[in-house]
Amino acid sequence: YSFIDESVRICKSDGFIIVLHFLVYKQPDKTRRYKLIPIISGPNLRIRALSIFQKEPSTLCKKERKEMRLI
Repeated sequence: YSFIDESVRICKSDGFIIVLHFLVYKQPDKTRRYKLIPIISGPNLRIRALSIFQKEPSTLCKKERKEMRLI
């Protein structure tokens, strides 16, 4: 789970974070669960979960965003 916080930090606003694992990851802070897709690789094999999270839009107003681009 430690890499998820860093992934959220560096992800752009409205960007996606995708995790393929046999565990269903809990929803990280500042994201929403966009989709959860089960992946079956064959009989008698463990199912995988493709967890797709979308980072929430930034709360900065347009003026603040424009000022940040100039820096």
